[in-house]
Amino acid sequence: IDRAIDSIPLDDYVEIIIVDDCSDEDNQDYLKKLPDRYKDRNIRIVLSAENKGAGHSRDLGIGTAEGKWITFLDSDDYFLPYLGVSFKNYANSTADIIYFSATSICEETGEISTRHLTISHLIQNAYNTGSVKDINNLKFKFFGPVCKFIKIDFIRKNKILFQETRAFNDALFSVKCGLFSQNIAIDKGELYCITMSPASVSYKLSSEIIKERLKAICEVNNFFKAHELRNYYMPVFHQLIYSRKLGFAGFVDIFRYTLLIHLNPFNGIRKYFTE
Repeated sequence: IDRAIDSIPLDDYVEIIIVDDCSDEDNQDYLKKLPDRYKDRNIRIVLSAENKGAGHSRDLGIGTAEGKWITFLDSDDYFLPYLGVSFKNYANSTADIIYFSATSICEETGEISTRHLTISHLIQNAYNTGSVKDINNLKFKFFGPVCKFIKIDFIRKNKILFQETRAFNDALFSVKCGLFSQNIAIDKGELYCITMSPASVSYKLSSEIIKERLKAICEVNNFFKAHELRNYYMPVFHQLIYSRKLGFAGFVDIFRYTLLIHLNPFNGIRKYFTE
């Protein structure tokens, strides 16, 4: 958390909102002391009364924010120096959303990782071509909330919330932002560093996590269907591939769950074999 805070520019107009998702007492005590440790920063601590995951925590942060723009930071990641430049460049932007690029590292080795590549490709393509296809790919395939400046009023006006699932809770928020935005800007500068760690939820494998992913995918694909955006369906087949690591019984359980929530288990199969 200290690395994350230290990566944020020291400016009076920057508000840092740290949301605790109902962690243990020791961790909450540590967080409560941060405003005194960082007296030169405007830090506010929000303690969630219930453990509902990252999506609920982000919604709490949005509800608490008083600024014009919001950008998100996971506690194990950090911002790059380009953030300070971007604050000044886009303070008065008329865009609803400003998209940025990213990099990533492996925490264990310090080497460049691959977790940022999808973001980088989406940004580069949209920035270089400006085509409707590449702009829409950016809006509807950039599923994470990071690497974006989003206007608070835009979020509140459109009543955009995160999903309260344990995985993929940011996907529906991101695609709704993409659909409802009237004006966007794209900056190919690297704003954010994603860290790769075995402890991350992204790498945890369990039946519960995969079902939470599928539940989130179902909501996103239903949203795409309702707005005639079927070409952007999130793939389902990838989750079946992951579930093989749970053993035969685990795979069958996930396959049945996919059918139970009315997802096509083979959606994304072509993409899987052509990547």
